[in-house]
Amino acid sequence: MADRSQSCAGEIDHPPATEVRVAREGDLTAVRDVVNWAIENTHYNFHAEPLGTAHWRAEWAAGHERHPWLVAERAGEVVGVAYAGRLKARRAYDWAVETTVYVSHLHHRRGVGRVLYGVLLPILEAQGFHTAIGVIALPNPGSVALHERCGFVAAGELPRIGWKRDRWWGVGHWQKMLQHETHVPEEPLSVAAALRRLDLEEPA
Repeated sequence: MADRSQSCAGEIDHPPATEVRVAREGDLTAVRDVVNWAIENTHYNFHAEPLGTAHWRAEWAAGHERHPWLVAERAGEVVGVAYAGRLKARRAYDWAVETTVYVSHLHHRRGVGRVLYGVLLPILEAQGFHTAIGVIALPNPGSVALHERCGFVAAGELPRIGWKRDRWWGVGHWQKMLQHETHVPEEPLSVAAALRRLDLEEPA
């Protein structure tokens, strides 16, 4: 997939090169492992127990045609995932998405998150979504820095809302506008249509 990371530009550790592509069903076991590490070892994900591949298969199957799912690879290994989903179910929220990025703990601070967001955000913009929301369990300085590097701005915090690892954690919301404030929305394009508009690969 072409490099669209200019919105998150910066000094990125390229060797070995990070390739971003559309996620396939066969990637979901690796996605499970990346996210389960965060569930089991940090407060960054509020699930209390590891998630199985069946969970990720159901999420991907339900959402990947309307909202992009991407993986980052290094030397053929999936080292990160980025995806978007509905922010809320009510109709007026249809042009707002929640975005999520997870990077393998073995590949932190190597620019993988920026490369993923650098591809994800242009796809969402091409689809016609109006705004993207990143939801961050706090404190998480790495995630905050990633979002702000990619143009998100702080949009409010809910203190002491989640109990995990024997203490309370807050949650912050970071927002990135994808369209001009005068944008009058139409039905969002499918992921495949947006990829064609951007001259990127279509889902396998």
